[in-house]
Amino acid sequence: MLLKNWIPSIEEAPRLQQHNVQQVHHPHARHLKEELEKLLINRNENRIASLDIENMYSSVKNSTIKKAVNYFTSSLSPKAHQTTWLCLDLIQFGMSSTLITFQDKYFEYKGQGRDPANQGLAIGGYESAFLASLIASYILEKCSNEFENTLYHGIYRDDGLIIFNSKLTQHQITDWLTKFQKEANHHAGETFLQFTMLIWENESKNIRKEDEGEVKISDKISMIKSNHFPYLDIELRWNLNNKLYFWTHHKPNQKIKYVNASSTHTRNTLRAIPQSILMRLASLTSRETSLENKIIDEIYPEHALALKKAKLMNSKFPTFKTLCEDYDSST
Repeated sequence: MLLKNWIPSIEEAPRLQQHNVQQVHHPHARHLKEELEKLLINRNENRIASLDIENMYSSVKNSTIKKAVNYFTSSLSPKAHQTTWLCLDLIQFGMSSTLITFQDKYFEYKGQGRDPANQGLAIGGYESAFLASLIASYILEKCSNEFENTLYHGIYRDDGLIIFNSKLTQHQITDWLTKFQKEANHHAGETFLQFTMLIWENESKNIRKEDEGEVKISDKISMIKSNHFPYLDIELRWNLNNKLYFWTHHKPNQKIKYVNASSTHTRNTLRAIPQSILMRLASLTSRETSLENKIIDEIYPEHALALKKAKLMNSKFPTFKTLCEDYDSST
């Protein structure tokens, strides 16, 4: 109970609140989309790339967790600090006492070693996601000088997004990542957090599906050639005016399925499913003029078909314009 109450109290720390306002950590895809739409990002002026921390959860060390927590809670009261360090001791104990199951057998989770200070976060642990975000945010904030030439930079867990102010060359981006990694190692205290980068090659237009793919530039950097750039639950795309717009994303092999109407869920729950799905599509899709009069099943046929198969949608789908109006009135 102590740990459960502690995490929300840390999130309310003044320094962490200020940090979130600075957009280093974005809480969800809708928030990110809304922030990026304000920036009027241009295909001819900006370079877009994503950052990824390799094996982040298992690589995080308790010593770095303490650094990050201490940094963001420096303005808390002495009593709150005492609670903080007690909770950190509990977390360290949990990180060094985690058991996992596989085929009815139990195994001790060792992370990066037997030293409790070096063992990583357990994926799925209550505190793991929060601490992963905290450490990633800590590293990016401490390395803020490396982002002076960016229009936007932010991170969610181990997935970061960078919008550079200019169209950097491959050589310039390689130099940037090398310098950033050196700075990150310094603030982490060691080299266990390794960053990789995926660059969006946006020179080509109307790329054929068979020509899409990734090209390895170095051990740490790849370039993707595609009409869209996936990040979290959204896709970044360019419109005819070379302005950035957004679309919902799902993986190529992902099968979209929803609870069937014949399930034992209550009527209110079943009725809420299509509504929440449509609202999500509205919130993650840019309001392009070309989409206004299109019906949703034309824009997102996979989602529409899944709702029909589940017998959750008996009426006609609305137009995108109508759906956006409904979304605006509900928020």
